[in-house]
Amino acid sequence: MVKRFYDDEEGYHDWAAVNPRGYTLNCYKSKSTGPYMLHRADCHTLRNTKNLTTGQYYKVCSNDKEELTEWVKQSYGSGFRFDRCKKCSPYAP
Repeated sequence: MVKRFYDDEEGYHDWAAVNPRGYTLNCYKSKSTGPYMLHRADCHTLRNTKNLTTGQYYKVCSNDKEELTEWVKQSYGSGFRFDRCKKCSPYAP
């Protein structure tokens, strides 16, 4: 299931705590073309950080990488691309 966290810090932190091996897509709230960044939910760059969903970004999360990729295609089109965080290596086994 894809979960969207927009201005919901507590909800996002709760989800990440229960789903540390899930995936988190950082999405701009503005109409920016990116780059959007994909992280593992347990990425250290997302821990102990404030304004993860109440600042310039919102989060879209899932435990299923194909489901999250499909959400991106439906929401932004098939040509949309995002970067993968080099620190947490999402999609790595």
